[in-house]
Amino acid sequence: MNEDNMKTMLMVHRLLAYAYMANGSLDKWIFNKNKEDFVLDWDTRYNIALGTAKGLAYLHEDYESNIIHCDIKPESVLLDDNFRVKVSDFGLAKLMTREQRHVFTTLRGTTMYLAPEWITNFAISEKSNVYNYGMVLVEIIGGMKNYDPSETLEKS
Repeated sequence: MNEDNMKTMLMVHRLLAYAYMANGSLDKWIFNKNKEDFVLDWDTRYNIALGTAKGLAYLHEDYESNIIHCDIKPESVLLDDNFRVKVSDFGLAKLMTREQRHVFTTLRGTTMYLAPEWITNFAISEKSNVYNYGMVLVEIIGGMKNYDPSETLEKS
């Protein structure tokens, strides 16, 4: 794969080696409790959201096959020293031909980012990635997780 918003593999052997991403993953910046050390201005948030969308568009439209990432989440969005996005973590990805519109597969991904079709056992498509991206986008804007199981509506 070769696209600006995709993680570049440097070599393959029994080990995968990737370029160093100085600013780590997006979750470090939007979920950190110590907010004064990890504040993203709105322009940076916008560029991260746009870079992530471009990475997904590449997977869906420009790569030779259609790739469904299956696990887009802040931990899968890596940031270089200039906060440019690299989409990573393709361990759960599903490869489809250009002719395929949907694919059935086992449930995979991070629970709070799963598209409804996963949970209801319907076939998935690139639209499942778009749902994942929407969940991440809400977190980029809000600066917090969409769902925190440790929090309840009523505290005892």
